[in-house]
Amino acid sequence: MFSDTSNCTGSHSHKYFALHMCGNIPGDGASYHTLSIQLVNKSRNRSWNILNWNIRGLNSPDKWLAIRQKIEESAAGILCLQETKRQAFDLAYIHNFCPQRFNKFEFLPSIGASGGILTAWNEALFNGQLLFQNKCSLSMQFTCTSTNKPWILTNIYGPCNLEDKLEFIDWFTNIQMSDDVDWIVMG
Repeated sequence: MFSDTSNCTGSHSHKYFALHMCGNIPGDGASYHTLSIQLVNKSRNRSWNILNWNIRGLNSPDKWLAIRQKIEESAAGILCLQETKRQAFDLAYIHNFCPQRFNKFEFLPSIGASGGILTAWNEALFNGQLLFQNKCSLSMQFTCTSTNKPWILTNIYGPCNLEDKLEFIDWFTNIQMSDDVDWIVMG
């Protein structure tokens, strides 16, 4: 799937294998991360890809083609963007940079020209439901349509100022997530 695995790291648990690839868009400095998740059980294997990207602003048509190409290259079924610097989204706007198969989304608006989070997905692969949001995160429960297995994805954009950073760290360290819940944090 990836032509260059020299920048990849893998981790194994009893249920999942994750492959992580990083890169940059030349001249932009915005970095992307592709996470390939493979669900393994005794009866069948399922895998899907999540593209995670601190986009540093999404209002430039120049970025749209690069984003679309990375989505296609990664075969992502879910897209997590941080620092969108946008206050509103609709499907018409999302389809400027996402393939048509991305037909569902949730977002947190930017505050002025900073922040903003977008999680978009292909509903043929996943049913998604917003579980929680605050000013720096979106938590979604996704259910894989082929396995009916639910899991949680949290898309985070850490705050810049000290007071908000301390509040974020306090919130994040006090999350009570059961060990039997499958949870992925991106950001």
